[in-house]
This record gives sequence, C-alpha cells and structure tokens, in this order.
Amino acid sequence: MKIINIEWLDLVNMECFVTIENNQKLLTFFSYGNTDLEEKINKGDFYCTMIDDIVVSKKHSCEIIPEKEGLIITGKLIDSNNGILDTEAFILRIDTDLLPGDVRSSDYISFRVKRIDLL
Repeated sequence: MKIINIEWLDLVNMECFVTIENNQKLLTFFSYGNTDLEEKINKGDFYCTMIDDIVVSKKHSCEIIPEKEGLIITGKLIDSNNGILDTEAFILRIDTDLLPGDVRSSDYISFRVKRIDLL
C-alpha cells in the first residue's frame, strides 16, 4: 500500500484524512492519534463507520465506487462473526450488528459508507 495524500485537520491531535492506493484502487480514511501512519496502514485495520443500505449482492465481484458523500463498497464477507470484508484491494471491518440476518461468510455484500477509520 502506498500513501498518496495526507490532509491534516489537526497536527496536535494527529487528525487527518489519508488516501492510499493498493492494486490501483484508492481508499480515503480518517486517522486520529496515529503517530506512525505507515505502520498502522500496513497493519490494515480499517473500520467502516456511518454505514447505510447493507444488502447481499447478486454480483460476485468487488468494487469501490466513489460518491458525493462517501463510497459504495461491494466485497466478499470472509468472516461474518467478526465483520471482515475483502474488497480485493483492502480488508475492511464492519459492525456485525448491522449485517442482515441472512448473511453468511462467503456472501458478497454491498453498502454505502460515509467514513472509514484507521484503528
């Protein structure tokens, strides 16, 4: 993964938006208090916040589509118990309480997300 851009919001509290690239896909996330961004990015603990419209996808492919106020993400749920999603470019985490009741590991899901945080 390669850092493309850092937009600092607050240097004292180390708050910023970071854009990274992996497999020719871009992802922008929020980071707070992370003194070593590269190490945290390589660990890859990205958590999707402010999620809407989670559905089981009929398409069995992964994509990240930018929208005016966030992203539409489609990926393979590799662990439904822990909310781990593979988008082929990034591994993301989502709140399992938001998953539809009929979703299982290996299902493809799609949702809107307004922000992704680096934990």
